[in-house]
Amino acid sequence: MRRWVPIIIAANVAIYILQQMQPWVTQAFMWVPAFALERPWTAVTYMFLHDPNGIGHIGFNMLALYIFGPRVEARIGGSRFLGLYFVSGIAGALACFYMPLVSVVGASGAILGVSLAYARYWPRDQVYIYGIIPMSTRMMVIMYVVLSVGGQFFGFQPGVSHLGHLGGLAGGWLYCLWLDRFTGARSFRALAEGRRPTPVTAVPIGPTPEERAAAERWARIPAEALHPVNREELERIRAKIAATGPRSLTGGEVEFLERFAGLAGLAG
Repeated sequence: MRRWVPIIIAANVAIYILQQMQPWVTQAFMWVPAFALERPWTAVTYMFLHDPNGIGHIGFNMLALYIFGPRVEARIGGSRFLGLYFVSGIAGALACFYMPLVSVVGASGAILGVSLAYARYWPRDQVYIYGIIPMSTRMMVIMYVVLSVGGQFFGFQPGVSHLGHLGGLAGGWLYCLWLDRFTGARSFRALAEGRRPTPVTAVPIGPTPEERAAAERWARIPAEALHPVNREELERIRAKIAATGPRSLTGGEVEFLERFAGLAGLAG
């Protein structure tokens, strides 16, 4: 199954190289809110541009995406990960309307939305800020919010789009709320954090041959190769199948199983 994180990283690096070779690209595709009606596509294209005067901007962003992106993508699936990424980035662009004449480039808003999603699903995971300061992912997001608010209103870190950062965090938060509401992610997160079991409803009707074949395929997913959180979810769903049959699964549970069956090369 396709994984979008390396594709997004490769696209950003390729466009950064193009910016070095063709400086007009930065001017043509950057986001300037005042020109949104004339160039609406730049609300997306700006996410793939970075400061051409140094490698630190793109380097930090791609490192953060490499650290937080794969696990979030494995958790919610490729299509929803793309939704999270672009909703966060576009929300960052919209937040910049507060200063409509300031041009903006960078994937920071989109990546902060991904980082916020990581912190929502795994809030107690520890990261090292600047490689030396230990901090939980929840505190990391709080720190980003404080720094962005301070930067916007008190002038910290001039030259940084703090509005874009805050918009990206807000977009990621709203997208995660949508996932919780409509995809059953809330019950999974509660299970992963050990707060409560997911309720199981008995379904007396026997499975069809197609459902039995799917259940057998899912049973061959190598649990030992999965991350512990995904392994726990796999075991829960298998127990649910054993108790009530594959017809009792939600759409999100079927998608979860099919994703890892695809990764394991099990034909459907």
